[in-house]
Amino acid sequence: MTVLTTSTGTQYITVIPRFDPNDENIVVTLVSEDLNKRTHQITRASNRYTYENGILTITVLTWNPALVEQGNYQLTITKESPATLLYRGKVFVTDQTSLPTFYQASGDFVEYSGNNNEYITI
Repeated sequence: MTVLTTSTGTQYITVIPRFDPNDENIVVTLVSEDLNKRTHQITRASNRYTYENGILTITVLTWNPALVEQGNYQLTITKESPATLLYRGKVFVTDQTSLPTFYQASGDFVEYSGNNNEYITI
């Protein structure tokens, strides 16, 4: 899962694609899981991304419109021509800075403590 922020500054998307894009234009698409529709789509020329040692790093200067805090998105990266899927994954948007201690579902799960391990045998 890729973690992005609502910041308007430069952000990077780093993924392991299915194959080398060979310095061709790529298209980055975000589909909001809350709205169930495409909300962002950008095209990047080869000078706006790097592919080294099997890792694709895409530079994104701004998202227009801005990403939504606590938003969940489906990420799709394709070659522009011919349209070939390079990567598919998820994006979560947060401005939290302590990511190792951040849990998206914090407080949602309540553990049942009434288990006494009794079984009914018929």
